[in-house]
Amino acid sequence: MKLNYIIYLCLIHSTVNADINTIQVKKLEESYNNNVEVAGEYLVGAQLIARDDTKNLHVFLPNNTKGNLCITLSSIDGKYKARLEHLIETPISGLAKVNFTSDYKEKFNEYSNQEIAISAKLMSSCDEFNSGKMLISSWGHIITDKLVLLIRSSARKDIAYIPDMKNHTLKAKCKKFRKTNSVSYDKYCELNGVNINAAVEIEIIRKNLQSIAPEKIKFY
Repeated sequence: MKLNYIIYLCLIHSTVNADINTIQVKKLEESYNNNVEVAGEYLVGAQLIARDDTKNLHVFLPNNTKGNLCITLSSIDGKYKARLEHLIETPISGLAKVNFTSDYKEKFNEYSNQEIAISAKLMSSCDEFNSGKMLISSWGHIITDKLVLLIRSSARKDIAYIPDMKNHTLKAKCKKFRKTNSVSYDKYCELNGVNINAAVEIEIIRKNLQSIAPEKIKFY
């Protein structure tokens, strides 16, 4: 049986020379704990690979964005978690750098960019984070055309397609991380050659011995 994840991504093209908005987060909750629990989410993060390995958080905002920007960060081993909130009162568009000061900077810097998943949303209230559309993020501003989906899946096989299995132009088999500490998420799906100048559709097909109910996830 199949589980179809339809992902609508409205990605905004940016380059190293593009104007970058800056957001200074004032509300930050974070923790680092050796006692971890397995996450319940399927899609934990969706982020573009950046050439600059600065671990500076960036998000791609739709035109004239206002409202609550809500972001969660999750390390692959489940030890580090953070929740960032910022009210955007003056409309902004495009790439935005999200500045925040971590109390666990030394621990934070021990992780590679792909070992901390980013989940960003625009919400009426960040207390409703489990619902709503997601934003595409990155750990740098010199982005590539490689989109990585970070998932936790018990399925035997997960395959990502753009736009879908029947009409795909891009296809990627999701692979398991080799590390044994994959708690928050355990697979990654790398889609190379993603056209970030236009909206795209991604379908993730899951296969298992037993039936799995279909689910849809939307992105800006």
